[in-house]
Amino acid sequence: MDWKLIFFSGYEIVLTLVYGVLTVFVAMKLLNRFLWNANNENLLKKGNIAIALLSGTIIVNIFILVQGSIRPSTDTLRAMVLAYNDVTFLIVVIALAYSLFFFLISTILGVVVISLIAKVYDWSTKNLDEIQEIRANNIAVAIMVSFVIFGITFYMRQPFNNFMQSLVDYESMEKVTIQKLPVKPLEMDKGKKVIDQGKIVLPE
Repeated sequence: MDWKLIFFSGYEIVLTLVYGVLTVFVAMKLLNRFLWNANNENLLKKGNIAIALLSGTIIVNIFILVQGSIRPSTDTLRAMVLAYNDVTFLIVVIALAYSLFFFLISTILGVVVISLIAKVYDWSTKNLDEIQEIRANNIAVAIMVSFVIFGITFYMRQPFNNFMQSLVDYESMEKVTIQKLPVKPLEMDKGKKVIDQGKIVLPE
């Protein structure tokens, strides 16, 4: 049984759960303030299916984009653990700080991307006020806007994930680990990197 693999998997599950809840909270606040200009819950209580459909679609699409921040966060932790050949409290704290950075970047970019999609579609339909129609419970308009947002988000998902992955600087992760943590005794395990006096060396 590989305990490190179990640890990495558990870390990823916890991040996914925590950031998933945060994503819902942030998305609902942004929807209420900038899109509906009202309390979304009151509109939902009135049985407005159009608003429920579009709001749910926007939240799901933010999930799709923010999910791209989870793997870079896990890779950051993995890089530091492999560099130091151990899991310590300080490593976890540093990894969590980087994961929060990745989450904030992906959330901001996700909101910007979806907002741009909605704006472009709105500009392309000058004779139709989508927001007003959806507030009036026009389900047809809500379905159309939802599919446009989902389609473009799905199309951009992989490039977005690649961008988030590119933010992980593995060499810097190793340097941070070596500089911040005490030096472990030299362990010449075959085929593994070891740390000796603050340097990573490879066994011969």
